[in-house]
Amino acid sequence: MKARHILFFILLMQGIFLVTPVFSQSQVLTTKSKKAERYFLDAVEYYNGKAFDQALKALNKACEADPEFIEAFILQ
Repeated sequence: MKARHILFFILLMQGIFLVTPVFSQSQVLTTKSKKAERYFLDAVEYYNGKAFDQALKALNKACEADPEFIEAFILQ
């Protein structure tokens, strides 16, 4: 009987650890503008690819699209 409980616990923990990263990836941004959000996400991709000039240009466009977009201003 104990082995069943241990197996259940292990399977439950694996399920939790596999599902948690999916939910932690979603980020709520301060903009309502889809255009600004797209520029921001492009900037993050450029930054991760070490294309810093393009990232900065995309961040500037995001800030122009939504002047109150906090995350874009922080990354500038």
